[in-house]
Amino acid sequence: MTLFDLHSDTLYEADRLSVSPISSNRLQAPLGISPFDKTHRLSAIWCDNTLDDEACFDAFCRIHHNTEKALSSEGLPETIAFTYTVEDARLLSGNLDRLVFLYEKGVRVLTLTWQGISSIGGAWDSDAGLSDFGKAAVRAACEIGMILDPSHASDQTAKETLRL
Repeated sequence: MTLFDLHSDTLYEADRLSVSPISSNRLQAPLGISPFDKTHRLSAIWCDNTLDDEACFDAFCRIHHNTEKALSSEGLPETIAFTYTVEDARLLSGNLDRLVFLYEKGVRVLTLTWQGISSIGGAWDSDAGLSDFGKAAVRAACEIGMILDPSHASDQTAKETLRL
């Protein structure tokens, strides 16, 4: 059987627990262990809503660095693959150049919002649509080939994203 996990929180949890995202038995789904013949995980680096936008970006950089370090030392079995994703694009912190940075770091999926109203736009618990920066970020992400995930977005943010 093949597993395609569309939302793995392993990287964030590994950082929170200060353990290896590849092999720690303290994680529910370490990246390097799977009971399936083949596994591919979209591994989200979540932008903790208790942090400001810049601190979220710093957390992304730390988690990505630690994951790359673990991957280079422990590796993954051939049967397991993963793709970096970001959950809550507010870590762009008003800087569209960060989209290119994220893409260069392997991020291929960008969840626009998570909760409340951010610099990107409104999440599921609001009626707000995309901000002007959010609209620019959506356009720029599409131009570089990043997949946009409106799963936590408000109806208005999702509609505006689809229109763009």
